[in-house]
Amino acid sequence: MGMYRGALKIFSRVNKALLCPTAEVPHGSWWARSSTADKIALFALIVATLSFLVAAATLGKDLVK
Repeated sequence: MGMYRGALKIFSRVNKALLCPTAEVPHGSWWARSSTADKIALFALIVATLSFLVAAATLGKDLVK
């Protein structure tokens, strides 16, 4: 659940509206507009989620024996 909240925090940070009437309107996808730190954090979140799933599957296999 915490990982899901972390992903939502990253997405909301990238997609939040800014009131800058003299600035250009941002173009492109949320991935292109996100900072390097946000991209690294999202990638780390994906790796952690996959690691958790593999660990849970391995533990489940050991418990079934």
